[in-house]
Amino acid sequence: MTVEEIFERLVSLAHGERMSYHRAKVRTNAKKTRYDLTFFKNGKYVLRIFFVLDESGQEVARDFNYMPSVFVEIFGEEQIEEVESIVKRWNGR
Repeated sequence: MTVEEIFERLVSLAHGERMSYHRAKVRTNAKKTRYDLTFFKNGKYVLRIFFVLDESGQEVARDFNYMPSVFVEIFGEEQIEEVESIVKRWNGR
């Protein structure tokens, strides 16, 4: 899956929960590209995912984190594993 496909898959999960999100693609001063996706529910931070790619499109960094109490309240504990598996599907493109 590409970064965009991963983001679309995560956004589809959030639509059912009526969450807002912020999506960004930013060039860094080190000639890398950072992709960010952050979800909010009622103004509370829920989940953040980011990827950093170098000039050739190779992954430099990847991470996701979440606010445990809010995430579990919205999705349930079983969704944490699903989100983690979606993020790990990155194939370097």
